[in-house]
Amino acid sequence: MSGRMKEYLMNAPFCQILGKRARTGIIMFFLAHPDFEYKQFEIAKNVGLTRQTVASELKPLVRFGLLKKNDDMYSVDTESVIYIRLVEFNRQLVKHEVQVKQEA
Repeated sequence: MSGRMKEYLMNAPFCQILGKRARTGIIMFFLAHPDFEYKQFEIAKNVGLTRQTVASELKPLVRFGLLKKNDDMYSVDTESVIYIRLVEFNRQLVKHEVQVKQEA
């Protein structure tokens, strides 16, 4: 993933509201790529975090049902209520940001 994509993910409205912490970046990464599976090192590389940080941040995301783990691969559970709500929340944030920019 390019530096521009990493910058976009971390500066997206979702991250601006919830903070630019590791878990928020991982969530935003998966919201942007819901149809793929990733290994921990791939997530770390794409989000710009260490493998150790990614490993510790993935655990609660799996526990709460946002992500699924299959062997050493992680993916979004697109049928999870949490995923559905986060996608809608992100859409509303982007919509609001567009409106604010149009009014400025």
